[in-house]
Amino acid sequence: MNSYGIYVLALVLLASDVVAKPLGRAREGIVRTLHGKPALCLPANAEVDFPVAGLSISEAGTNPGVYFSTDLKSSGVPIVLQPTECIVLGRSISSYDVSGGLPVESMRFGYIYTGRVNRVRDNKNPNTFYTFAFCVSRSPEGGFEYINYGSTATDEEQKYCDALTVRIMGK
Repeated sequence: MNSYGIYVLALVLLASDVVAKPLGRAREGIVRTLHGKPALCLPANAEVDFPVAGLSISEAGTNPGVYFSTDLKSSGVPIVLQPTECIVLGRSISSYDVSGGLPVESMRFGYIYTGRVNRVRDNKNPNTFYTFAFCVSRSPEGGFEYINYGSTATDEEQKYCDALTVRIMGK
């Protein structure tokens, strides 16, 4: 084998090492409105015992970067979610540190938000998480309503959020 062949073989081996490293197992969660606040919920087919390491919320398209996040304290006991259970945003949980403002009070009508809930890592689940997307609407009672958006949304929810964001943002 000439030096060119060795060089190509080395590149293939290096590339295969990079490709073999998993980014994690992403799954899609569901957003609901509970007690007038956004709730990030696991779907009915979620794994049992999902210990939450933390979560983050970002405003899509207008405010890049993390808008709000929580992380499990080193001595904290994680919340363990079961299928269909939710984490309601805007509530203080003593086992977690919070970065950023309270999202419920600072989220804007007509905007889309994305989020992620991370699982506590272990050998079996090195990086498992649920992703979320939702838009902020007005409820009939005058408060906010949080509507599921993206691939887990119904066609009606998807069209409503698309129309709302176009009207509000003028896009």
